[in-house]
Amino acid sequence: MAWPGQRLSVRKLAGRRTPPVR
Repeated sequence: MAWPGQRLSVRKLAGRRTPPVR
């Protein structure tokens, strides 16, 4: 599932675990 806000959600859920979306 990939929606426009997916990456933003990932940043929220993972916090600093995942690298920032470029």
